[in-house]
Amino acid sequence: MRLSNVRMGDEFKSGGDLKRSKRNDWGKSIEELIRHFAPFPISYDVDCTQSLNFSEFSYTEILGGMYINTQNTDTNCRIIESASKEKTKIDHIANIKKISADKYDLVSIDKNYDYPKKIGFMVGHNMFDMVSRENVARIAFENDDFKLKLHPLTNQNYAGKIASTIGWNKIIQNDVSGVALLKNAESVYTTTSSELGLMAVAYDKDIHNITAFFNESIGVYYPISKLLFTAERNRRKTILNNIIDCKYSGILFPWMTDVEERINAYYKKALEVREIYKPLSIPSELKKTPCDPNA
Repeated sequence: MRLSNVRMGDEFKSGGDLKRSKRNDWGKSIEELIRHFAPFPISYDVDCTQSLNFSEFSYTEILGGMYINTQNTDTNCRIIESASKEKTKIDHIANIKKISADKYDLVSIDKNYDYPKKIGFMVGHNMFDMVSRENVARIAFENDDFKLKLHPLTNQNYAGKIASTIGWNKIIQNDVSGVALLKNAESVYTTTSSELGLMAVAYDKDIHNITAFFNESIGVYYPISKLLFTAERNRRKTILNNIIDCKYSGILFPWMTDVEERINAYYKKALEVREIYKPLSIPSELKKTPCDPNA
């Protein structure tokens, strides 16, 4: 079976001195197990680019745990939506709060810091088109108590573009702890590519979607975030908890004693969904049409 050479422990070439935090150590410890049982080739932290007849899987970090998904977004959404309806009495949210930490080693904040009540979290400069810049500009303009935290992977050119829209006075630099800001905020503005929206739900924060609508399905956490963003606030934590507890959700955490069983349950469920929804016809390569005068 073909395997990607990229592992979650590899450093970003564009990250400079940016280092992953120890929060990710458990995920690295089960990485080879995830890859071992994969029925198709599997890669770390890549976009979903395949059809319903997908032929690869991928995985990435999630709040100190791991999240496995297929290379087809629609399949991922179907699995997570189904998982959200599997009711449970087990409280996984409490465990998430116990291990919550920044994904990268970032600067801690002084306890006397004047935390903003409304905090937005930007994507890295490589995902710039994921954010609705118009919505962010409106929020910043209409809310004096709103601040925008730059993603740890942010170059100066990208930071300058954002500042030219909302002003440097609204920006919190990229090396500051996002988790500390989130815990002390009341409202969190984030995208489908960030796990901080999920963490915000765990901490009972109100969440707002600042993803560009036509690009939001690219976000790796989109299948989960779309349910949380559109649900009533008092139901969000229950939905997230149901998803985490479901054995076939593809979500794994350190406190789970049945990790191998859950990995295999996910792959089985994914292949079942694939069998139901895979295309039964071959797409034509004839792209020209008689009604196109430029064909």
